[in-house]
Amino acid sequence: MTETLDEPLIADAVAGDRVALEKLLLLHHGRLLAGVCGRIPRRLRQTMTPEDLCQETYVIAVAEIGSFRGKARRVFFHWLRSIVANQLTDAIRSGQAAKRTAGQSGGSAHASWATVLEFVQVNGPDPGQSTASREARAAVQEALNGLKQDYGQALTLRYMDGLSVGETARRMRRSGHAVKMICHRALRQMRAAMSNTGYDQL
Repeated sequence: MTETLDEPLIADAVAGDRVALEKLLLLHHGRLLAGVCGRIPRRLRQTMTPEDLCQETYVIAVAEIGSFRGKARRVFFHWLRSIVANQLTDAIRSGQAAKRTAGQSGGSAHASWATVLEFVQVNGPDPGQSTASREARAAVQEALNGLKQDYGQALTLRYMDGLSVGETARRMRRSGHAVKMICHRALRQMRAAMSNTGYDQL
């Protein structure tokens, strides 16, 4: 009977009814949260809670509900659970990548490039700058423009607009850990691109 009652809500949600989707998410929240508890690895529990994971899942659900195919409650719940699993996998991979980076000299290099991006934003074009400074700034901006769209967006939001990881994740409709991974890869590509300009040691 409950399965049948859910069908109109699911249909309305897929059609774009935000209220219907919110009702569905509320109906499934308790069960989804219970399933998440205990699945987060110990090393991630200081930075990610079950509530965080559920909220990130709902952000994605809102963005992707139009592509959902199904009518039954159990199918909708399994869809939500698959999003949770993907988010958790991203978080674990991001944590592993960060751990590898911490053990390499590249970690400090990435931090330095993040600082360069912040410098470029704060110190905009200035006629008083030296020719070398202006050229270096232009080279950084060119490398940034040459990145994939999501890479460039992540770096711009994080380091040039000064948004937090959480704020950047909401803007990009990604998880916080996914944003960290994107920034990590983007900074690595920035450094590779800059190595061809002679400014890789900024």
